[in-house]
Amino acid sequence: MDPTIALFAKLPVPGGVKTRLQPTVGMAGAARLAASMLVDRLKIVDELKDDTGHNKLLCGDRHEVTPFLPYLAQAWGQPLWRGRIKYGQAEISESVWSYRSQGVGGLGQRIFRVLRDYRQGGCIVIGTDAVAQNPEALKNALKILGEGRSVIQPAKDGGFTLLGLPAGNPAQGWDPLEALLSADGTGRLSSSAIYWDAVSAALTKSGWPPQVLVPEDDVDEWSDVESLIESSAESPGSGAFMTQFLQELSFIPKDVWRVSVEMPILRAGEAAPTAPAEKE
Repeated sequence: MDPTIALFAKLPVPGGVKTRLQPTVGMAGAARLAASMLVDRLKIVDELKDDTGHNKLLCGDRHEVTPFLPYLAQAWGQPLWRGRIKYGQAEISESVWSYRSQGVGGLGQRIFRVLRDYRQGGCIVIGTDAVAQNPEALKNALKILGEGRSVIQPAKDGGFTLLGLPAGNPAQGWDPLEALLSADGTGRLSSSAIYWDAVSAALTKSGWPPQVLVPEDDVDEWSDVESLIESSAESPGSGAFMTQFLQELSFIPKDVWRVSVEMPILRAGEAAPTAPAEKE
C-alpha cells in the first residue's frame, strides 16, 4: 500500500487564520496570505513525483470539501472540482486527491489520528505554513518511509514542518507519541508548542528513532515573512515553490512592511482566491 502525504489546512477565513500576522496586514491581508500559501502547497504536493507512488490527502478544518474547492481550482488552473462527500470523507473527482475532516480536538490529537489511521501504508503530515519547503524534502521523506524509518523536519522556531511514520506499528507501541501529541488528554497544544525534539524523543521511545531533515522556515509571525524573503533572495530557485505567496505579498503596500531585500518576483499578479467573508 502506498504512503499518504496529508496536507493539514484551515479554510482562510478573515479573523480565523494567521492571527499573529493580523497586527501588520489586518484580518483580510492575513487571510489572503494564508490562501496563497494553501494554493502553493497544493501545487507542490500535486506535482510531486516519486518512484514508488503516494496518495494525496487534504485534511481540512471543515466537515465537507466544498469550501476548499476554489483553492483547489486555483492550484490546478481548472474549473471548480466536485467532491463526492460522505460522512466527512470525499474523493475529489478527476484527481488523485482525497479529502478528510481533521475532526475535533487539539492539533496534536488531530495529527496523531491521521498518522495512526493511515499506518497501513505509512503517512507524512505537512502543513501550509512551510511555503518554501523544497519538494526534495518530501521525496527524501518518502524514501525514508520506504526504508521503514520515521522522519521529522524541524521548523526554525522549534516546532516541525513535516512528520512521517512508516507502515505498520512501532515496536514499543503508540503510547509515547500519543501522550505527547494529546497533551495528557487535552490536545490543546498550539503548533508552536509541539517541539520537534520532544516528538523525536517520543518516536525513539516507541521504537522509531527518526531521521532528522534540515530545518525549514514556517510562517507564523511577520518576522518569519521577512526572514523568508531574505533567505529566498539568497536562493532564488526557492521562489518557484511559493509563487502565489510572493504575488499575494506584492499586493500589500510597502509602507506596511519593509525588508532589506527587494525580490524581482514581488510584483503584482493574479491574487489567490478571496477568502469567503464570515456570516453575520
